[in-house]
Amino acid sequence: MVMNRRVLIFAALLLVANFAPIALGNDISGPGEEENCSICLSELLRDVIRTSCNHRYHARCFQPLLQNRYHYTCPLCRRHRPGLNPEPECSLCARVFIRGVQILQTTCGHVFHSHCLESWLVMRPSCPHCRSEQLSLAAETAGLTRIHDFLHRFAQGEEAWPYDDSWIFFPLNRVIQRESSHESLRSEALGLRQEANFYFLHVFLQRFAVTREWPDSDCFLYRALRDAGGNPDTQHEVDELRRRIDFYSVRDYINNLESGRVLRPSDTAWMFERLRSAQSSSHSELVEEAKALELKLREWR
Repeated sequence: MVMNRRVLIFAALLLVANFAPIALGNDISGPGEEENCSICLSELLRDVIRTSCNHRYHARCFQPLLQNRYHYTCPLCRRHRPGLNPEPECSLCARVFIRGVQILQTTCGHVFHSHCLESWLVMRPSCPHCRSEQLSLAAETAGLTRIHDFLHRFAQGEEAWPYDDSWIFFPLNRVIQRESSHESLRSEALGLRQEANFYFLHVFLQRFAVTREWPDSDCFLYRALRDAGGNPDTQHEVDELRRRIDFYSVRDYINNLESGRVLRPSDTAWMFERLRSAQSSSHSELVEEAKALELKLREWR
């Protein structure tokens, strides 16, 4: 399954977005390719220039030779006054393209390392150089693949849920809400959002059991419950999560009332409704606590 998805993301990058792998030709590499600068002997990674005789140096090393622009020679072949060709480099990582590393060209004609461009496209559906929006489909596909892989690892216990999970939900909501999104991608994003919210609710309640700190506004929890519902395989668990959240939200509000941190509401119907929901839980302890809280609430009325 994971291998098939990786094939799909590669196909999306090369076919849907019309990317084309570029073979490193003589303009980027060729006979006499040097891995180290022949002047300082350190590795050639960035700020590299190539002479017209096809030898490469660090710009900082070769620049002093140009002070006498009429009489300098190439340090390797001693060619007199060789011309200079700027060394192509990836504008994302600022490293030059070297033999053996795959690079991709966008439909707008800009070239990047494959791994650099794919990482960029996860969060930004545009060309890093000119911000062309032609890459949106490839970006959406890459983002969904990354999220799918993470959710799989989380379900297997191989990775913890991040405290900042915006990188999960933001791309999913973007795909779902964008009118131009491909229908199959939107359908996949809906399924991933459903699964992600299901895991998020579990993680939230686990953390709450430790911190005992209920958020000032729990609207985001009810949005997560709404988005997590609809899957027959997990609907029963989602309903149970809702009952627990209903109970904790009312209990927290009553605690705030007793401490004077909030004013008594004019309408308490929503609290009774949530407590009745909690009393339908399959956990007898939660049912008893919800009943006791309802009695307490009736006394206040």
